[in-house]
Parts: sequence; structure tokens; C-alpha cells
Amino acid sequence: MSTQIKSVPKEAARESEFDEARSALAAQIDTIKTDLASLADAVRHVAVAGGGAAKAEATRRASDIARGGEGAARAALAKAEGQKEAALGFARREPALALAAAAGAGLLIGLFASSRR
Repeated sequence: MSTQIKSVPKEAARESEFDEARSALAAQIDTIKTDLASLADAVRHVAVAGGGAAKAEATRRASDIARGGEGAARAALAKAEGQKEAALGFARREPALALAAAAGAGLLIGLFASSRR
């Protein structure tokens, strides 16, 4: 019987230690939850602030590219206008040769188009 009496306090002590450990663990988990919530808020604020800066940078770069594209389009248009004027000048100076070249080009296009069918 003395063995049973001694084991009861040991079991009570173990349960008390277990309860204390469980309480400490619960407190640590609550602290981690609070820290994670704070971290999530900080990340959200950084993302919002950084997102605005990234959007502004992307808009600036897109504007730069658009301006560069407009310049290239203007240059290509000017070059095409120059080529058109050169072709018209050639046709005015050499009308028979221009007509023969156009007929030859039409013939080649017709041959290629009919051979694909």
C-alpha cells in the first residue's frame, strides 16, 4: 500500500508539470501568432509602398519605350516617303522600264500564287 500512496503524488506532480508545459507552450504560440500578424502587416506595407514605386517605374519605362518607338516609326515613315519619291521619279524618267518591271513583278506573283493551289 505504501507504494500506491507514493505514486499518487508523483502522478499529480507529472500532471502539474504537464499543465505548466502546456501553458508555456500556449503562451509561446500566442506570441508567435502576434509576431506573425505584425510581420504580415509589415510585409503588406512594404508591398504597397514598393508596388507604387514599381508601378511608377514601369510607367516611366513604358513611356520611354513608346517615345523611342514613335521616333523609330517617324524615321521609318520618312524613309518610306523617300523611297516612294525615288520610285515615282524613276517611273517619270523611265516609264517603259517601270511598266515592264511592274508587269514582270505581277507575272511572278501570279506564278507563285497559282503554283500553291
